[in-house]
Amino acid sequence: LREILLDFILEKQPVFLTVRRIKSLQENYPPEAFYANFNLLGSHDRVRILTLLGEAPDETELSEEERQTFRLSDEQRNRAIRRLRVLAALQMTLPGVPCIYYGDEAGVEGYSDPYNRGTYPWERENTELKAWYQTLIAIRRAWNVWINGTFEPFIPGEDLLGFYRRNDKDTMVVVVNRSQQRTFSLEAPWASSGALDLLTGQVCFPQSDGKLRDAVPPLGVKIFRVGPPSRFARTMEKGAGVLLAVSSLPSKWGKGSLGEEAKRWIDFLAESGQKYWQILPVNPTDAYGSPYAGQSAFAGNEDWIDLEELVKAGWLESEELLRVEQTWKESDAPLWQTIQKIRWKLFYAAWKRFVPDTAYQKFCQENRFWLRDYAAFCVLKQQYGHSVWQEWPSDARPDSLGKIKMEQEAAFSQKCAFYIFCPYLFAQQWQNVHNYARQKGIQIIGDLPMYMSADSVDVWKNPNEFDLDEQGYPRCVAGVPPDGFSSDGQVWNHPLYRWLEMKKNHYAWWVERIRQAIRRFDWVRLDYFRGFERYWEIPVNTNASDGCWKFGPGKELFETFYQQFGSLPLIAEDLGEITVPVRNLLHVCGFMGMDVFQFEPEKWMEGNDSEENPRLLYSGTHDNQTLVGWCETHPSDGKPLYVAQEMIEKIYASSASVVILPMQDVLGLGDEARLNIPGTTGKNWRWQLKKDDLKTETAAYLRRLSEKTHRIKMGEE
Repeated sequence: LREILLDFILEKQPVFLTVRRIKSLQENYPPEAFYANFNLLGSHDRVRILTLLGEAPDETELSEEERQTFRLSDEQRNRAIRRLRVLAALQMTLPGVPCIYYGDEAGVEGYSDPYNRGTYPWERENTELKAWYQTLIAIRRAWNVWINGTFEPFIPGEDLLGFYRRNDKDTMVVVVNRSQQRTFSLEAPWASSGALDLLTGQVCFPQSDGKLRDAVPPLGVKIFRVGPPSRFARTMEKGAGVLLAVSSLPSKWGKGSLGEEAKRWIDFLAESGQKYWQILPVNPTDAYGSPYAGQSAFAGNEDWIDLEELVKAGWLESEELLRVEQTWKESDAPLWQTIQKIRWKLFYAAWKRFVPDTAYQKFCQENRFWLRDYAAFCVLKQQYGHSVWQEWPSDARPDSLGKIKMEQEAAFSQKCAFYIFCPYLFAQQWQNVHNYARQKGIQIIGDLPMYMSADSVDVWKNPNEFDLDEQGYPRCVAGVPPDGFSSDGQVWNHPLYRWLEMKKNHYAWWVERIRQAIRRFDWVRLDYFRGFERYWEIPVNTNASDGCWKFGPGKELFETFYQQFGSLPLIAEDLGEITVPVRNLLHVCGFMGMDVFQFEPEKWMEGNDSEENPRLLYSGTHDNQTLVGWCETHPSDGKPLYVAQEMIEKIYASSASVVILPMQDVLGLGDEARLNIPGTTGKNWRWQLKKDDLKTETAAYLRRLSEKTHRIKMGEE
């Protein structure tokens, strides 16, 4: 195959002869061999492919010293790299197994042995060529059609080579242009239902005659996935919503409430003409209050359990609440610490009065995947002084005989029962809030963190599915490389998944997470969506810049979800620097993505896009400044508050299907109300709504915006 492709790209044979020679291989090899042959461009016993593509002098005509020192001229090298891009695309998409000879992807030159076996050019790679290979590899990994699909070549024009690859799920079309000067027009009758350009992530639509028209530039490559997207996702109704963490709801009992204050908030949303309430993750938080690093992927945050609701259920007495309220007012300890201790004492008192019923039994059955493990983890946490589980003795590991024996003891079992009761309280109160929201026409958008804390029950229970050392600590951690948002990158310190290990049991842990999420919420935001395609792996105790990209599970994971649950109510958080393969994944899955006004204010202020854009537009997220705060740090004509209000009107009038405003922006608050500053601790996650913030005039203001921009019909409830 190597010689065939070289003769093709160097124009030593007509295109029809290239097709004939490849078909000859197909006809003379058994199918198993034809699809298993290595697709080689370079190897240890051949002149480097880049040297050949630059049309260097024949090495037999050179002296040993000339062979050693020869390098292509800038013109030759540029031409060689452009040709190699074409051959690399063919290498990845033709039948066979691509095998890259080290350094080809980095732009290494050299004549035959030993000059083709030099050291890898660390930090001197051709980064554009390497990125091209990475994109092609991502495309290759994403679709099995490249492995088992039919091979059907065609010649769409002079110097153009094309072929179909098809299986029962996908149809791909590849077209390459070997000409160095000519651009060819491509008319594609095979794309009457549209096509996804896998090298740009853009969707191409046919013209009125049903043909897709495109141009193939000199030494250009086109790779299309033909047909409509798989569409694993549901589509959101046009509308508007507000982002408010449950922890930001007012409560005299701490941070947030699942009682009357939550219902009062939902009433406000309905009165405001809103359709969506977006929240942050509902799992327990870490010591700093972050919901993105909790100790359980499945349990709810017990801090939000409303104590008055326990009185209504008959599990607490109102006098008990009055007594403990007086106690914390007299305490010298920090208020939140005092409240937490009192809350858990009240939970225990409620548990002692609780009699399990059918609702409780149903809850235990529906949550059997995680519930008992969570309870045992909480008991052990208490038993070992709240130290990290990696410091516990070996008999406190879930796979140990000592742990099993301990679970059989009555005292341990009783303690576990209490830690099953608390998640039950959360689940019951959350379901009541969710049901109330549905009655009022409000859909709740939940949030699913990408990663888990190393000191979580999920990592403790499933150590083989996380990248850990022998003691259970992360071997590598998650983060992002240096980019336009952070010059140093970010180290998140969460353990990474062992995706291949998870694949062995059909991603059971992730399937259960999604099962619970779509039961809890109407819509689910997937945090750090790009991590499902590729994620940044950082060796522990190093800097973000020391990491490297690794492949995630890609669309296979979402196919698994779709097979389990049908159409998925998922939203992709696709912010930041998004690559072509991530855009491809987003399109193929059909998930709605996100935009943030603060990242591209000029684009949204122009407001010239008339077609509805199936995405969500935010003024900001929990990680951003408030809109007024942003205006204060980006001076313009006018007071920041008035400029922010003008921006909100532009956001509502935008083409985005759904617009979401953080409640701080609705209220016109400055950065004193900012919820989180990424990479910092101590003062985050503290802002709370005041009871008197939910004014009638504020609701009327939002309703006018919704009606004016047709996000709700005039007079609609």
